[in-house]
Amino acid sequence: AKLNIAVTPRLLLIAMITSFTVSIVIGLLPLDPLDWNALATYYSNYNSLRVAKGFIWAILLLPSFAAAQRQNKNVLQYFSFGMVLGLLGVVSAGLTERQVFAGLFNMTNDYRITTLFSSMHTGGQHIDAYLSAAFPFIAMVFSMRPRSRFGIAAACLLGTTCYIVLVTYSRWMYISVPVSVLVFGLGVAISRRITFQIWQSIATIALIGASGFLVIQAFQLPFVKQRFSTVTADLDVRLDHWRGALAMRDPGSSISLFGMGLGSFPRLFATRNAKGEVPANFRYTVENGNRFLRLTSGHSLYFGQRIWPEPGPGYRVQFRARTTAPKSSVTFPICEKSILHSFSCSRETVNIKGGDVWRSYEITTDLSNVGRVQGRIPGLKNRPVEFAIYYGNSRAPLDIDDIRLLGPDVRNYVKNGTFNKNFGSWFFTVDNYHQWHEENLWVHLLLEQGWLGVLTFSMLAIAALLFLARRASGGEWLAAMPLGGLVGFLCAGLFGTLLDAPRLVMLCFLLILVGILDTLPIKIRRPSTMQPAQSPTRLEPTLF
Repeated sequence: AKLNIAVTPRLLLIAMITSFTVSIVIGLLPLDPLDWNALATYYSNYNSLRVAKGFIWAILLLPSFAAAQRQNKNVLQYFSFGMVLGLLGVVSAGLTERQVFAGLFNMTNDYRITTLFSSMHTGGQHIDAYLSAAFPFIAMVFSMRPRSRFGIAAACLLGTTCYIVLVTYSRWMYISVPVSVLVFGLGVAISRRITFQIWQSIATIALIGASGFLVIQAFQLPFVKQRFSTVTADLDVRLDHWRGALAMRDPGSSISLFGMGLGSFPRLFATRNAKGEVPANFRYTVENGNRFLRLTSGHSLYFGQRIWPEPGPGYRVQFRARTTAPKSSVTFPICEKSILHSFSCSRETVNIKGGDVWRSYEITTDLSNVGRVQGRIPGLKNRPVEFAIYYGNSRAPLDIDDIRLLGPDVRNYVKNGTFNKNFGSWFFTVDNYHQWHEENLWVHLLLEQGWLGVLTFSMLAIAALLFLARRASGGEWLAAMPLGGLVGFLCAGLFGTLLDAPRLVMLCFLLILVGILDTLPIKIRRPSTMQPAQSPTRLEPTLF
């Protein structure tokens, strides 16, 4: 029986690797031309590799985990430190973003932060999943000595993290974070039967109390109340979207078993969605040795880049363009923008003459209200500014090249406007998010990896949770943190795809691998419950 318990997670991991491998191949075939567009757009078959790399990163770290344990290092402790450092980075970025765009104490502003998650340029619940997974690891700071100093640090991190969760204005995260904390609390509770430290109770009560306070405060905000008032209607939209996503699959038992291939949903939606929605797209095209950008219209797509202009008038936008549409126009929004929200925009629209001939265009724009000083804090005075191209009013594609934004000093603020460096400096954002995500982790797995992916992932996650719970019940309270974190991540996946973002794929499988580490055929160190107390003057993390 013990052999079966130890071997099962290994077999499941092998099955998961098999599922990813088969789905990568299905997603890649038939191979697209390996040109400049191969890795530039999510519609390419090579998008399969982009999605898969997070899983590959996690698997490649597994030998490092094993080597660390052979050297009698506590992998779970080091992993927890890493989660705390990552959370510090996200919280710091979130505070900075909120201060720059909305103000830290302006709770009437509905600005939704994205912090370090650039993958949210197509929407998604990426920040929800990360914060839900990372929240329980705040308890790690409470375990560090000296208690008085790190107790204050832990309280500060807990408070600022709650603030960041609050200003995401994400409805489901107000549920997934408390769920992860409650599971963490249960893990600590069962570990206390073996070892007990007063700070463990303090940390657990602090996290549970903070998550409860967070939920209460969230429902005091008008924007949150307004969002929850549409839950029923939004759920109907989600259910319809899930049914529509699964209806895009090909028939056949092999598709049911292995799925349509990793990274396939965006291109499936573009060609098979039942509502006939047309997503916008872009491609790099070469003609007579000249590389240029080709835009097709559809749902809003902004192809832009970050610039740093000085506020003022007298800016000129210059470019060359052509289109076969008799009546067409292109808009250049220049806005204060992070990823999702735009402020203080200057928008200039240029009418494009029809025909197969390249023509040069120039238009002036006033940036007096763009990029102005917003405060007095060094480094946080100016909002970042994005220069973008928007083309959305014609069925015919638009070719555009030689884009420049010239300031009063004749300086060109646009980089790579000739597209000779492919997509260097350019990045796209969208307004319609459903065309990029299935909006449910298990629908995503079923569509792209089939029943093999769904069952293997589910069983592997359950195995990791059971092994973490067993470690917690054996007195290893550290196991309660990834236990709660993994539950929080899976909870966030009820209304988010998550596994289409490489960094979140890696995070998910690292949590799983930490859980099943006991099953590896290596010597595993267990922290002693009778460790002598270290000197209170050492700024070094300790377990007890």
